[in-house]
Amino acid sequence: MGTEFSSPWDSLLQKMRPARYWFCTAVLFLLFQAGNISYAQVAPDTTASANSLQTDSVEQQKAEKKSGRKEKRDISREELRRTHSRFFLEGSVVYAFLDTKLDFNVPGSMIHAVISLENNLHLPDKRPFFSGSLLWRFTPSSGLYINYYGLNRSESYSTRHDIPWQGDTIPAGTNYDLYFNTHVFSLGYVFSILKDPHAFLGAYFNVYVMLVKTGLRGENLILTNPSLNTTLPLPNLGVLMKFDLTSWLAINGNAGVFSLYTPSLGGYVQDYKISFSFRVISWLSLSISYEKFSVHAIFPRTDINTVVDYDFHGPSAGIVIKF
Repeated sequence: MGTEFSSPWDSLLQKMRPARYWFCTAVLFLLFQAGNISYAQVAPDTTASANSLQTDSVEQQKAEKKSGRKEKRDISREELRRTHSRFFLEGSVVYAFLDTKLDFNVPGSMIHAVISLENNLHLPDKRPFFSGSLLWRFTPSSGLYINYYGLNRSESYSTRHDIPWQGDTIPAGTNYDLYFNTHVFSLGYVFSILKDPHAFLGAYFNVYVMLVKTGLRGENLILTNPSLNTTLPLPNLGVLMKFDLTSWLAINGNAGVFSLYTPSLGGYVQDYKISFSFRVISWLSLSISYEKFSVHAIFPRTDINTVVDYDFHGPSAGIVIKF
């Protein structure tokens, strides 16, 4: 049996085998950890890049939508200017049939009086007066609506006999006028429901301010308080329309109503108008219409309640200018 020869190197390698194993294991572990670190560093950058691209895409879509809306608004505004549909100015003379009543009653008693300004005080029950309105569409969907009525009435009287008044006397034959003047202003916002160069339908909210001045005037009057002025704020809701039927004929109208009751003020307001306009030239039309305006106002008090009924209705004729 022969003897195997072993060199000192073999013995050294035998002793180093466990060390080589752990060394290789350690190297592999370090390489694996280095790969994880590298992946961890790269992956967030990749995600951030994807998020950035997605955000840029969303922002681009928003910008495109905003630009599209702006372009549509610009086109609509240019269409308003081109078709002269931004401003509608109307002036007309109304031949009104009038009915005005004042109702007085004392709470808890039988005292009740109704005075008709036309029947009892002989104020005119028919009278022409001026009416004007303006519709301004400053954007395709928004606008301003202004309206005005002005009506003055008076009746002349002469005293038949001497009238004692606060220690003095109004002599017989004194001439004086009883007047009842009404001015109605309306201002409101219009929102377009239907937007078309040849058709318009809008809803409006406005506030009527009714100025009433009544009293006596004349020579040698000694009354200490011969006049009464009052202001009635009256909100109103309604619709406004304008439709072209043909190239020369259009129909216009508005209808509004509102009712409000509070401990100090109550009542309602109604406003209706229908008209036909005949186009003369591109910016000028002649119109005929029928109008109605009614106010029922209640002023409750502990000593006396007052109810005012004011109504006029009748035909009108005028002009319409659009630009």
